[in-house]
Amino acid sequence: MPDAENEVTFTVEGPAKIIGIGNADLNSLDYTLDQKHKAYEGRGLAILQTERSAGSITVTATAEGLESAKVTLSSRAP
Repeated sequence: MPDAENEVTFTVEGPAKIIGIGNADLNSLDYTLDQKHKAYEGRGLAILQTERSAGSITVTATAEGLESAKVTLSSRAP
């Protein structure tokens, strides 16, 4: 939804971790290192850091009242 402000929970499976969360709201006081963050006008952002191993990374975003979204990424070893 383009104007959604639901609380979104991000989860990560695979060789990566969440190092930051955002939503483009410059007035937001939400903690940016948590896995939960309110959407702003339908926007949400999870910043990941990969580990030192290759593998498949799946990021899932869920929010009450909205359909969940999932994306799978590939990480290469350095």
